[in-house]
Amino acid sequence: LIPSFPASMAAAPSSATAATATTATTAPVYLPITPKIGGAGDVALSPDNAFFLVSDYWNGTVKHVDTNTNTATRTYKGFSDPCGLDISPDTSFALVANNLGNNIGHIDLRTHQVSFPYPNEGIKYPRCVAISPDASFALFTNEGNNNIGRINLRTNQITFHYNDTGLRSSYGIAISPDSRHAVVSNEDGNNIGARAIPVMLPLTP
Repeated sequence: LIPSFPASMAAAPSSATAATATTATTAPVYLPITPKIGGAGDVALSPDNAFFLVSDYWNGTVKHVDTNTNTATRTYKGFSDPCGLDISPDTSFALVANNLGNNIGHIDLRTHQVSFPYPNEGIKYPRCVAISPDASFALFTNEGNNNIGRINLRTNQITFHYNDTGLRSSYGIAISPDSRHAVVSNEDGNNIGARAIPVMLPLTP
């Protein structure tokens, strides 16, 4: 099982620490996953908490980890520096931003087949990917071309958006529950010392 926080961490703060309780943090709990992962990248937890996927960029794979045993029960191969990934709401498939492969990978979580069904023209160093709540489309940060790719998951076609709008080396991306907006972590290169700033993008059908 994914370990829960020890009871001592959840105890009510004493009077001496009550004043700082709102800013206190607990130590992370590290999962003893076997076999070990070479270079852990992004991670996505299934909606039912039964498993999670983690990209292993050193070995060009994605690991399927059972949360009951913390064991990597399956390894999906064929990637080149896999980065961000996401699991569909019904856990039937996952998408992987295949950074050095300049494409988006598709993992069928029922048949365990890996494929690359989406056209890769215009994709350059994709970093992260997010699937919409209704699984009708997905967005990915297209770091090399400083824009956002949109995959129509019904037709497998890709369009690119937000060109020349100030996006630069975008990384993480998330879609709002109503699919009307996305938030992108954008590297602001116009300042001394790059910093990550969130950018809200309006989405249209």
